[in-house]
Amino acid sequence: EAAAEVLGAEPYNKDALRSAIEKIAEAEGKLKSSGQAIFLKSVEQMTPGERRALSEMWKKKRGRLMRDRPSEDKAPPEG
Repeated sequence: EAAAEVLGAEPYNKDALRSAIEKIAEAEGKLKSSGQAIFLKSVEQMTPGERRALSEMWKKKRGRLMRDRPSEDKAPPEG
């Protein structure tokens, strides 16, 4: 919210916006690191079969994501 306030303020302050965005990025990085730590701890509790099942889900999800990606040679949707 702070970044949105800075963005809409007059006069425009590039340095203030950069600082606000850097704070957001730092907070997102901390959140991501925490999530990764929780995930890794959870994986330690899994059986080999559960880890294999998760691995297969990831592979299938990756395949779907790659198939659903827009082709670079396609024109972007109009709108």
